Amino acid sequence: MLSKSKYIKALQCKKRLWLDKHRAQLRDETSEAQPAIFDAGHRVGEVAKQVFPGGMDASVGTGGEKKDFGKWLSKTKRLIEQGHKIIYEAAFSPKGAFCAMDILVREPTEASAKGGKLSSWRAIEVKSSSEVKDYHYDDAAVQYFILTQAGIDLIDIEIMYLNKDYVRNGDLDLQMLFKRESVLIKVLNMQAEIPDRMQDFNNVLKMHFEPQIDIGPHCRDPFDCDFIGFCWDHIPEK
Repeated sequence: MLSKSKYIKALQCKKRLWLDKHRAQLRDETSEAQPAIFDAGHRVGEVAKQVFPGGMDASVGTGGEKKDFGKWLSKTKRLIEQGHKIIYEAAFSPKGAFCAMDILVREPTEASAKGGKLSSWRAIEVKSSSEVKDYHYDDAAVQYFILTQAGIDLIDIEIMYLNKDYVRNGDLDLQMLFKRESVLIKVLNMQAEIPDRMQDFNNVLKMHFEPQIDIGPHCRDPFDCDFIGFCWDHIPEK
């Protein structure tokens, strides 16, 4: 199953994708800062849900528990069929791809005004950064692709991020804490390239040996790779 996170890793380096799947034991040791960064991102995501209160959480398992993807997908499907208007962590897996959307908000349609079934959705991806970065577009683009392949009618997809100009004075103002930016136009222009990329990345995962890719700036852009110690082992420190 090619998840969104694996897709993003492969965009940075297909060797990283292969190693992550087949030789995960070669990963660098986790730095002391990484758990704190992960925890901070998780806290931002939890606070962001309060901007859309009253939603249902589709995820299963907590903390360090291994996710049961089958139950996660089934719960998402059930919540949609039950007509819930806000769903957190909605999971989809069409044709072997997988992603979970931070927040899905059901939008009123002309049909719903006449008593018909609500069918359109707004997708919101939460980031703990203070701006929309280039790789966020790739992230949103593959999510849009997976959700629409799964039959979700998306009228918009947004990045929700921290407002660096907000200064708290008294109670936390959630509307001021976050900014939201539609990335729909950008994402739509990126859809044509995604199927071929997914096929290519799936082929990489099936390879018996790692792709021969040299080290370079991509090892740290946009993220530090998990396998720098392995790939750079032949480079003298000084």
